[in-house]
Amino acid sequence: MFNRRILIGSVSPPVLPTVAFRVKATSNANTITIPASAQSGDIAVVVNHDRNGVFSTPAGWALVGQDTLSASDDWYSAIYVKVLSGGDPSTLITLGSGDRSKNIMLVFSGGASSATGNSFVTDMQEQAALSISDVTSVAGSAPLIVIGHLTVDNNMAALAGSDTFDAEEEGHNNRQLVGYKIFNSSPSNFTVATSETNGRGSALQGCFIQVA
Repeated sequence: MFNRRILIGSVSPPVLPTVAFRVKATSNANTITIPASAQSGDIAVVVNHDRNGVFSTPAGWALVGQDTLSASDDWYSAIYVKVLSGGDPSTLITLGSGDRSKNIMLVFSGGASSATGNSFVTDMQEQAALSISDVTSVAGSAPLIVIGHLTVDNNMAALAGSDTFDAEEEGHNNRQLVGYKIFNSSPSNFTVATSETNGRGSALQGCFIQVA
């Protein structure tokens, strides 16, 4: 009888992407252009805030979450995400059909194969205080990106809270802010807040983008 020995080699764990901010774009129209410096495998997040129109998820993008407010006007606000391919940079994408668009696109490097939105929280108000629950990013696993969004139609936007974003990117006329916090390890829950109490068609939203 012969003894057979089977040697099993060690299996390397999968290499996770390392996420970093690359570039932003802004628009006050119903369209926005993906920056030319974006690359295949980048994660793109778009925030669209508008009035008197309809939502329109761009082809090939995923809707993270949306909200509406019927007040003196009909307002809506949405967040979309996509892992970019080689043909996406410099492409013009169409968002909603409203008449008061404010849009920000944030692009993150990472060589990702997927990016999904989670823990979407939102509040929209007409000249009243805004409040939302924490983004429960501890429910995800690194790497992930926490997104906080504030748009105020007629006042300067200012995010606040006990947690600090890596950066806050300004949009049209400083009335739109999108903050981001990248967790390449050990994610924790994150508070998105503002002291805004007097804006028309105001939106405060948060989520986290799970990257793989």
